[in-house]
Amino acid sequence: MTSPPDQRSGLQVERRFLLPFAGFAFTQVNTFRNVSNRVVKWSIWEVCQVDTASGGEIAVAGPRQAEPVEILRAFGDGSNISWSNNAHRLSVGGTVAKWGFPDASGEIAYRSPDGAGLALSFEVHPDGCYPDVGSRAEVWMQTPLAAPLAEVGNLHPKADYAELEVLSPLHQLAPGQSVSQTLNWRVYA
Repeated sequence: MTSPPDQRSGLQVERRFLLPFAGFAFTQVNTFRNVSNRVVKWSIWEVCQVDTASGGEIAVAGPRQAEPVEILRAFGDGSNISWSNNAHRLSVGGTVAKWGFPDASGEIAYRSPDGAGLALSFEVHPDGCYPDVGSRAEVWMQTPLAAPLAEVGNLHPKADYAELEVLSPLHQLAPGQSVSQTLNWRVYA
């Protein structure tokens, strides 16, 4: 899948999916190409939205070298983050917030209470300069609210869901230059 050129960023995004004949895993390759006539500095990213109405947990693997970075909190106290078994763990629900994980080591996953879920693995570049205070992975979480949140542009969350986001280091792309990121997905039934 190839996007049209984006005038604001100067980028065109291509997503290729490599599907095996059978199984519960596949590979995705994202390529960001500078189609403008200026130098563009950008991080490759991918987002997966997950329905969290039934509850569950998000795990961001990492060695706990850094605490999660609170990028935005509009509702809730943020106390749903813990650390165990080499991962930051977020209990879903009860908040509207976004966190970054500077020490993410290459996997972010969601599991529902019945064990179903998915995991997204990605390469980490320890010496890379990552956006959002060095975040290699990010989680957006929201819960339904009765009224819009004025402090975030009148966002009105009406469903429980989370976004699992992976990022690459920032890349400086000359006109015509491209960069790719490989992601590996696993689904649990």
